[in-house]
Amino acid sequence: MAQGFQHTPLKLHRGIRVLDLLPSRKRDAPLRCKTREVRLGDREMRYEAVSYVWGARTGDCPIVCNDQELLVTPNCRDALVQLRRRLRSRTLWIDAICIDQSDSGTPERNEQIMLMGPIYHNATRVIVCQDF
Repeated sequence: MAQGFQHTPLKLHRGIRVLDLLPSRKRDAPLRCKTREVRLGDREMRYEAVSYVWGARTGDCPIVCNDQELLVTPNCRDALVQLRRRLRSRTLWIDAICIDQSDSGTPERNEQIMLMGPIYHNATRVIVCQDF
C-alpha cells in the first residue's frame, strides 16, 4: 500500500495508531494527516473509526502522511475527502493507514487485526462509508 512510506514501529502494549486528518478550506486541497501512537482503551483518547470498502488493493492516490507520500486506494481517499473538516483536525482510525500494510509490517498487521474488535468498540463513533 505504501511506496517508500515508513510507519514508526508501535511501542506501547496494546498500542494503535490514530491519524489526525488535517483541515482544509479547499475541498480539492491535498489530503494531509499525521499519525501517532495511543494506547487502546485509554479513556482520554477519542477517535472515530472508519469502515469502508477498500476497492482495488493497489493504491494510486497520493496523500501526505507524516510529511511523506502515502498511496491509498481511491475509496480510502474519497472517504478522507468526505470526512475532512474545514477548520479543525479530526482524529480517525482507518485500517489502511493506521496499520502497517507493507510486507515488512506483516507481524504488526497480524497483531493489529486481533485488536480490530476492541478498536471499533473503543471508538467514540464508527463511520461507515458506502458509495461515493
